[in-house]
Amino acid sequence: PPNAMIIARGPKAAAALKRRGIRVDVNAEAPTTDGLIATLLRLPLSNKVVLAQLYGADIPELRHTVEERGAHYYGVSPYSYAPASDDAAVARLIDAIVARELDVITFTSATQIQFLIGAAALTGKDEELRQILNRDMVVAAIGEVTAKALRQQGIEPHVVPNEPKMAPLVEALSEYMGRQK
Repeated sequence: PPNAMIIARGPKAAAALKRRGIRVDVNAEAPTTDGLIATLLRLPLSNKVVLAQLYGADIPELRHTVEERGAHYYGVSPYSYAPASDDAAVARLIDAIVARELDVITFTSATQIQFLIGAAALTGKDEELRQILNRDMVVAAIGEVTAKALRQQGIEPHVVPNEPKMAPLVEALSEYMGRQK
């Protein structure tokens, strides 16, 4: 609608919207849920409708913030996340982790963690997997959202870059590994 206010979660979202001819009225303070919430707290929301693009799951903190400020909240998920189609490959990955054949694992989305732990749980290896990831491997998360998902699973990431993008993840991981020698 012409009277809608468009808030971009981050620079990537803003650029994608602009390429499609959609104006961006406000950029979130940071490209995270916390940054979006901080931005929304500065805006008058009473009697407004807020439509949030989700990444596979509802965001209770965002919903609560919006509704607490008197707005109506709707979450839409344009992406469909599904477990890997190759269950055997996931099982081999879990076996390699349990056998301590890997030194490093990177996670680029929160859903990857949920799927990996869920797959390990099917064979009773989820607790062992958590212990190994915490003690015997270097765990890297692409950003704070993914790091938070790891922590919710009882896994503390060793590497989280300042900017949630692939190049900063690779750089931060390289620096971390260089310090481990």
